[in-house]
Amino acid sequence: MKKYKRELLNVIKESKEINASGLTQEVSARFEATVRTHESTEEKPVVIQCFGITNPDPTYCVTRKKSNNYVLEYVRSGKGYVEIDDEKFMVNEGDAYLLYPKTKEKYYSDKNEPFQKYWVNFVGSDIDRVLDALNIKGIHHFPKCNLMSYFIQLYSLEESYMNSLDFSYYAYSTIISMLVEMKKSVVANKKGVDTADKIKEIIDNHISENIKVLDICDELKMCKSSIINIFKNKYHITPNQYKNNKKMEAAKNMLLNENISIKQISISLGFIDQYHFSNSFKKHFRMYPSKYRKMHFKDK
Repeated sequence: MKKYKRELLNVIKESKEINASGLTQEVSARFEATVRTHESTEEKPVVIQCFGITNPDPTYCVTRKKSNNYVLEYVRSGKGYVEIDDEKFMVNEGDAYLLYPKTKEKYYSDKNEPFQKYWVNFVGSDIDRVLDALNIKGIHHFPKCNLMSYFIQLYSLEESYMNSLDFSYYAYSTIISMLVEMKKSVVANKKGVDTADKIKEIIDNHISENIKVLDICDELKMCKSSIINIFKNKYHITPNQYKNNKKMEAAKNMLLNENISIKQISISLGFIDQYHFSNSFKKHFRMYPSKYRKMHFKDK
């Protein structure tokens, strides 16, 4: 039991994002006072009720109506969808999502890529307090969350151990550790979103130049693969695709001004020459810029 108490304290102290003052000072006393006694489930810090694995099934669909417990699910493979009130989001491999008590949810597999997921249901008097301390209360979706090892350990336990007093300590430590990993996911995702916005801003500010990903790497002091992955995670396209889309939209607007020649447009948007610009425009809009201009003014 001391082992799990020590592990929990280490987990709390390792996370810089936690307001640990209340947790670290009280956790030892709370273990002794509540886990050791035969109090009701609602009064215990954390109680794991059940856990399991959902194997891939295209027809899988569950609607949960105002249950009293928390459900934490981790997508092992495939993808699915979660609906909570008016919010709907997609979950992919490596994502976790948390369902709260007293809320109505629906979650289901993608028919083409049905997900396999690990799940654990739990309750407890300390959960809200820990969620508040981690500043993740109310968040449902945790992208790219490192929870696999915890579920593997959980599922490897023998049934006899689950009925022992030691399991209460293990349950507390495991759930807190998972929540800490989920907090790390939120921090990393926010950092990625901020960086993606910086990349977008750099491209927007240099749309008249032939800016390359390597130029962005130099400015942000990051490697090429990180730049591409971070941007793609938020905008679902690569930086080059975004840059080309912006250039083409700008070109389309400039073609509506007859006083600007196609050659001038190609130069102002940083293309090597007019030939390169015309071919890029045709590839994007399935027509040459000259034809687009003629069609527009013909309609006028």
